[in-house]
Parts: sequence; C-alpha cells; structure tokens
Amino acid sequence: MVFQDGWDTFSVTYAKGGGDPGSISIHLDSLENDPVLTVDLPETGSWGTNATIDLPWAPVSGSHAVFVRFNGGSAVANVDRLSFRASAQPGPNLIANGDFESGTAGWFSWGGTIGTSTDVVHGGSQSLVVTNRSGSGPAAYNLTGLVEPGKTYDTRFFVTITGAPTAPVNVTAKIVCDGAETYTWLSNASAVPEGVWVELSGPLSIPDCDLTEVLIYAEGPPESADLYLDDVFVREPTVTNLVTNGTFESGTVGWFTWDGTLAATSERAHGGNQSLVVTNRSGNGPAAYSLTSAVSPGASYTATFFVTVGNTETAPVNVTTKVACSGQADSYAWIASHPAVADGDWVELTGSFAIPADCELTEALIYAEGPPGGVDLYVDDVVIR
Repeated sequence: MVFQDGWDTFSVTYAKGGGDPGSISIHLDSLENDPVLTVDLPETGSWGTNATIDLPWAPVSGSHAVFVRFNGGSAVANVDRLSFRASAQPGPNLIANGDFESGTAGWFSWGGTIGTSTDVVHGGSQSLVVTNRSGSGPAAYNLTGLVEPGKTYDTRFFVTITGAPTAPVNVTAKIVCDGAETYTWLSNASAVPEGVWVELSGPLSIPDCDLTEVLIYAEGPPESADLYLDDVFVREPTVTNLVTNGTFESGTVGWFTWDGTLAATSERAHGGNQSLVVTNRSGNGPAAYSLTSAVSPGASYTATFFVTVGNTETAPVNVTTKVACSGQADSYAWIASHPAVADGDWVELTGSFAIPADCELTEALIYAEGPPGGVDLYVDDVVIR
C-alpha cells in the first residue's frame, strides 16, 4: 500500500457472534516486526451483525507491505473491511436530543408510550424506550425545517428490543414533496436480538422540491416487544477530496502515466502556482491516478478536472475511468469530454461514476487523456468526491 500523509484513521468492520476474546494486529513490511496497531474485537451480537471500529492512525509515508494477524483462540471475527483513510469532521447533529441523556424532548410516537430507560443503554446513562406499543409503535422525530431540498444526509440509529427473542427493526423516512407523500426504508435489520444493540445507518436523500414535511422513525417490532433507541444522529456529511494531491503545489506524488513524461510546472496553472503537465507523448499519454484504496463497491462519486493543452491550436480531452472487479471484464467509461480544448484555455470537465455493488474491487483508475501524440496535456485542481 502507498500511504498518504493525510491518512490519520484506521477502520475495521467485522462481525462476531461468539468465540474466544480476540484481536487483529497491523504489521508493516514484515509479520515479524512489532505491531503498529492492535485492535480488540468484542462481540457484535451475531455473526451477521457488523460493527465498525475507528481508531487513530499515526500517519506514515511511502510504500509498505501490510500484514494483518488474527490473535486469540477460536472464532476471532469475520472481518469484512479494513481501511486507512483521512478523517472527516462530521457536520452537526440535526437531532438535538439523540443521546437521550436529558430525556425524550422532540421525540414522539403514534402507537405507544415514549420514555427513557437506564437499564438498557448503548452509550451514556439513558436510552429511549417505546412501551405499550400498538401497531408499528415507532419512535419518531420531525426533521421539517432542519433538512434542505436537494441534499443528502447521513443517518444512524442504535436499536434493540426486549420482550421477544428477536424482532425486525427498520428506519423509515416520510417525505411530503410537492404535496405527495413518500415512505422509504433507510436501513433495516430483519432479526435484532433481545438486548443486543444493532447499528442501522443509511443515506437520507431529500428531493429538490417544495418540501412540507420530513419525519424519520424507527419501527417494526411486534406489539409485544419494547423498542429502544440510543445515540441517534442525522448529519450532512463533510465532503472530502479523495485525491490527496489535486493542486500539484507540492509536485506530482500519486500521479503517473504510461506514455510520456510527467512533471509539475509553473508555466501554466488554473489555481495556485503549479499544474501537472504530460510531455513527450507518443500516444494517448494520460495523467492517471489510482483510486483503488479510496473508493468502495456500491458507492457513487463525482470528479472534476481542469485541463488545457499545448503545442497545438485545439485538441480533444476526456476523463476516463477504469474499474476492475475480480472475475469480471475490466470496465472503461468516459465520464466527461470536450472535443476542442484550446491551447492555454482551461476547461472544466465534470462527470460521475459508480463502483458496482457486486464488485470485488482489484483496481480503480481515473485519468485525463485524448490529445494526439506530440500535444502537451495540462491538468490542475482535480477533485473527486
């Protein structure tokens, strides 16, 4: 792995329904080296219930072989995903009372009694509980006036139940848009075990419309079960540029080409003092960047490149993605293009791409290309979100 200076967080997503206490340790360059990080993996409730642990990571630089050792007895964990990344500071919680430490203000139900519990808690000293439930008996919160049309928000509910061995729980949004009501499941768990906290998270997308009502609520268990919530948030996510060196002010680290010479230049710049230039091109000579460790299956992204050309009057430039999934044919797609970029004129190329949900990702590249051989290609202010 080629580590980036801004990576300050390590994450592991895993499931563990029993077995001996266990951990994973991270070793760089050799499994015989001392671990640089050890992560204890407590039980998550079941072998099908995932949890994510985020820990500070002391940034390192350069290319390192990464070894992961499983420590403990039997059944250490089912590890689903490991990541090294830059931390993103989340936006404020739009739910003013998501930890219920000060009561249930702002929460309501149309089929049960809302209260607090000190016996079953996820964090802090209190949770919310809905008892005497009839029908769906939800725990609901009104987001009208707090969310904005055309935006997407991150949501998270920790939920559990009592009064049944297991029960389904889902998080639902009701949106009244241009006078029409829609109901959407944001996340769900088909079998939440009694007394085990399960995290339900998903995006809340608000249409760009005349918005008159937005409710979000947890529901689902049968009437005989009590429903518990804790540590709830609805946040507008902070957008982070996945390209750690998109301005080229510190050089060309992370960028490469397979036809030409790559360099940072102060002769032309869209913003700041430098841009990237590919010279000595004999073919399509791209400016390429690997996103393999930065993107995730099932997610969508937008990309913006500012480009210009030299040694010609005009030339075509396009932005291309390559996505390689294990066992599948490689996929190439133009996501943005301009047929005639003029010498010295900066043109913005913007497009979107997605990583298939069923992809075991082995490679993801994005690159600017297109001018014929002999034409210089300049790139600046690249942003991928």
